[in-house]
Amino acid sequence: MDISWEKVVGLAVAAQGGAAVVVDRQRKGDEFAGMRTFTLLGGLAGTAGMLGANYAPLATVL
Repeated sequence: MDISWEKVVGLAVAAQGGAAVVVDRQRKGDEFAGMRTFTLLGGLAGTAGMLGANYAPLATVL
């Protein structure tokens, strides 16, 4: 599998989407918790989406 800038940017956007959940929770007054967790989950979701194009069974496990 080749890694292009489009894939790298897609993973970064997915991770930032997870971090945005934390910022929204902080804005609403909830505890500032889960920065690493939500960012990791966003990155994992982006990885699963990227793998889903070529490796659907592996993406399903993720």
